[in-house]
Amino acid sequence: MKYFILLILMSQLIFAQTVNKKIEENLAFEKYDQVIIDVNEALLTETNRKQIATLKYFKAKALYHQGELEDAFDILKELVDDYNFEIDYEKVLNLQFEISNTRYEKSGSSNFFGSSEEAIEFYEELIAQAPYSKGAATSMLRIGMLQQDDKDDIAAMSTYHKLIATYPKSDEAGYARIYIAQFNTHSMRGIHGNLELMREAKTQLRLFINQYNKHPLLAEAKDQLQSLREIEAERIYNLALFYLDPVHSRPDAAKRYLYKVVVNYPDTEAALAAEAKLEKLDSNYKGELKTRQITKKRNDELQTKLEQQIFTPLAPQAKDRSIRRIIVRPEDSKGKYLVPVEDLGLDLVPLENTDTVNKEEGRK
Repeated sequence: MKYFILLILMSQLIFAQTVNKKIEENLAFEKYDQVIIDVNEALLTETNRKQIATLKYFKAKALYHQGELEDAFDILKELVDDYNFEIDYEKVLNLQFEISNTRYEKSGSSNFFGSSEEAIEFYEELIAQAPYSKGAATSMLRIGMLQQDDKDDIAAMSTYHKLIATYPKSDEAGYARIYIAQFNTHSMRGIHGNLELMREAKTQLRLFINQYNKHPLLAEAKDQLQSLREIEAERIYNLALFYLDPVHSRPDAAKRYLYKVVVNYPDTEAALAAEAKLEKLDSNYKGELKTRQITKKRNDELQTKLEQQIFTPLAPQAKDRSIRRIIVRPEDSKGKYLVPVEDLGLDLVPLENTDTVNKEEGRK
């Protein structure tokens, strides 16, 4: 009798493996309609819970690829709720995340959940079961965003900080830094807010800019950082105005603050206003910003000239080695060069111990 029961169980296992193999092949060849037909047919007679869970997972996968996101997600939720001992948790949760992510990209909302609490619980479960899966970092980011939507900003900031610490090199960590900076900036309430919030916002933005070269929010991060610099410069400039007021007259203190604006924030509007004040207060002031602008203009002109020289077509002697002049011989270079240095027709200044110099001296 035992052998008979064992034989039946082995037969059922072999049959299940055959069915699963056929379904997996149809999934691979994108025959999703056939997968659903085969699964429904197999479920009519299947009694093994593990096999039922496997078949339902196949059906959810086929429905997902057909674009039936809600039906696919509902099946996966059923598996998590009713077959939690029979499923591969990580695999099921990752497919749930993939479906959720597809919906989010299409509509900006993963509205499979009845509430944000349910959504947060789902994402937390995914992270707990598969902390190093491809969806873990995005799930944590979603949790923070949902918490912000619920006006639970303290929890959201905590989630973003945890995301940065747990997945520091992910793109999602970049978004977390931006969201922290945005929240801190908004919390400052103009130019009279908390300096600690400003410092953290600046730190997060600088770390973001240093880490990400091609992030979608890179330009926004640079703009935010410049806005914070404008706010800082304006604060210092206002302190200078305070000490220029006859009621609080302290010209030396005012000049120190004006100089600080010009030196530390030269690319802000406040710096231009500060320089105008300094020119009236200090006869020795030479115009730091104007000097820098002139220097920058000269540097730009030099750079343009060099680029034109580099991209100018080469002279004939630069292309034909047989007619190039030797301007430095190896034996005259005190071991610096092992091969002759040749003239490429770029109007280089002749060096000592060259044929050019020797010929010119001979003419004299």
